[in-house]
Amino acid sequence: LRNNSSTFFIDVLDTKYKILILSEKVHPDIAAFKSVLNKNKNYELDFSNLSNFNGSFKGYNLVVSFYLPNLDPELLSDINESNISLLLFVNASSIPILESFYPQGKVTGKKIIQEVNSSYNEKFSKFNVSNDLKNYLNDLPPLYSTFGNYTTSISSDVLCFQNIRFQTTEKPLILLDQTSNRKLSIVYGEGIWRWRINDIIDENIHKNFHELFSKITQYLVLKEDKSRFRVSYDKKINEGESINFRSEYYNDSYELNNSKEVSILIEDQSGDTFNYIFSKDLNDSYFLNVPAISAGKYFFTINYNSGQETKSGEFSVLPIKKEDSINTANHQLLFQLSSQSNGEMFEEFNLSEIQEHLINSNLNRDILHSNEESDSLLNNIWLLISVLSLIFIEWITRKYNGLY
Repeated sequence: LRNNSSTFFIDVLDTKYKILILSEKVHPDIAAFKSVLNKNKNYELDFSNLSNFNGSFKGYNLVVSFYLPNLDPELLSDINESNISLLLFVNASSIPILESFYPQGKVTGKKIIQEVNSSYNEKFSKFNVSNDLKNYLNDLPPLYSTFGNYTTSISSDVLCFQNIRFQTTEKPLILLDQTSNRKLSIVYGEGIWRWRINDIIDENIHKNFHELFSKITQYLVLKEDKSRFRVSYDKKINEGESINFRSEYYNDSYELNNSKEVSILIEDQSGDTFNYIFSKDLNDSYFLNVPAISAGKYFFTINYNSGQETKSGEFSVLPIKKEDSINTANHQLLFQLSSQSNGEMFEEFNLSEIQEHLINSNLNRDILHSNEESDSLLNNIWLLISVLSLIFIEWITRKYNGLY
């Protein structure tokens, strides 16, 4: 029964996100995008016509706009103050909105509509892209994009470039970026519904389209850890291994600082406690290496500056039982061991056969062992004294009788 159980940990995150979609008109691109989000039970979608929206943005994790030509100044101010992540679908009429939210991504020129294809950027790094999606992005129907000069910020990461007449340009088609206030993504094209209906490969209908926009959405809604005091460690280790903790503290300007002391109290299930002090490294962070401890479950509390900030958690030290993990005999290995040791392997446990083999074996013979030991006369003090006494008596006798 022991090899049919295992210990593992699950990090449960609050993954219920509210997403607001704003548009001024009905558009097939909205339906295509909503089809992706509707498959994720952790997304709560609200759709509103821009002219009818009079709510607050504070309860939302992401605002998605489809080809909005302008925004009421009050709504624009509310969005900017809320620091909500944005996904902007942009066409020629949406350039003013783009410049309001993302001035680094301006599009200047005559704003003529042109057809552009997609070309995947191999240097993209915001999230992992499958090989199927890479091929999909390089073989899609064109979108209607704006002809002009495109600018991007240094921090931007282009997912795919515009391909115009089979020539890949440096103009972004899908871009992701993170400013000091928010995350955002921009799709510089109209007509993604064509991408969705074109994504039919065998039984995997809309698989790549779903991967593309679900990963973009996931990147935008996930919030980074903004806490000042952070701790990382392995929640499960094997017996005999040391336990490594790393800790970071950020000051008011979110700069690493390790001027204060960080301590940890570890407690086992029996109530025994262990206290350690973190060491400071050259990168202004902390580290601790706890020597190997016995198997069991442990709880800990880490204190920064005598309780100014605290972190609690638990970890398990698992016993190493290789015999329990594999309970089926490896006959090939047993045969190899018996051959190398001049032994014999029996397919069945037949006691009479084993007895007969042992009796008739060439190795079954009487062996006489003899040992020879030698010892120095100097190691036997009484014998040495006796010999020296005889020699001394002989010398006295000879000297007394005048014999030399």
